[in-house]
Amino acid sequence: MSVNYIPYVAKAIDYIEENLSSPLLLCDIADHTGFSKYHFLRFFQSTLGESAYDYLRRRRLAKAAQDLLETNDRILDIALRYQFGSQEAFTRSFKQVYGLTPGQYRKRQQPLFIEKPRLTRDKLLNLIDGLSLTPRIAKGQEFKVMGLLSCNCIKIPQHELWNQLEHTINEINFKVPPEFVCISRYISLSDLTPNIRVPCLFGVLVDSFNNMSHNMVCMTVPASKYAIFTLDNELLNSQDALNYILGTWLQQSHRQIGGPDVIWHFGHTNPTTDQIKCNIYVPVK
Repeated sequence: MSVNYIPYVAKAIDYIEENLSSPLLLCDIADHTGFSKYHFLRFFQSTLGESAYDYLRRRRLAKAAQDLLETNDRILDIALRYQFGSQEAFTRSFKQVYGLTPGQYRKRQQPLFIEKPRLTRDKLLNLIDGLSLTPRIAKGQEFKVMGLLSCNCIKIPQHELWNQLEHTINEINFKVPPEFVCISRYISLSDLTPNIRVPCLFGVLVDSFNNMSHNMVCMTVPASKYAIFTLDNELLNSQDALNYILGTWLQQSHRQIGGPDVIWHFGHTNPTTDQIKCNIYVPVK
């Protein structure tokens, strides 16, 4: 009988959170879960899609980023608080993840929009059940989209523009039945802030741009290679999904973004419904 490791991963995460500012070895975390280090590292990685070491490191960096903005503590003191050993090691790790040095980040005075948030037990369950943690890689063909543009697309499913699109959809020559997509512009971690306005096109697939309504925006998306994730929005919201994809998977995969647009493909399902599944296409090299 297979073992459900989720409770043990949750127990390890709670222990990590309690010791972010304390010396902590991977064998200590394994002992806390009651497993050998080898066994613990294997099931943590397979369950969460990232290693326990990387999870610990990135959570310490997230807490350090918070302290950079909320305290006047010296960067060296923050580095040592979160067990980086030296300011140089801290700066190197911080820039590798966020694209900025700690000093640059502090001067900017804006928190990161996508970071490594604390993974509670509920969020852990929702992440595992609501998102395919390991995407499939596939090539996508060029396609055309016509729709409505917004610069406020924090919540992709249930966005108000979907309702507006429904009222104008009959004015355009869409595919039957309509195939709904949202195209959101990829913003690098170093550029993402809570106040950033990310452009999104909420639309339907079309064969041509004939019969275009006056308030519609047209876009041709070129052929590309994609990492394709499946999202069950009933279990996991779109922002938590992006947090994982851009903040964890992209770093772990060592892949690079291959284009400027992330595509949310809803198929023939109306995106205004509460219970919805969609595929998230992230362009990669």
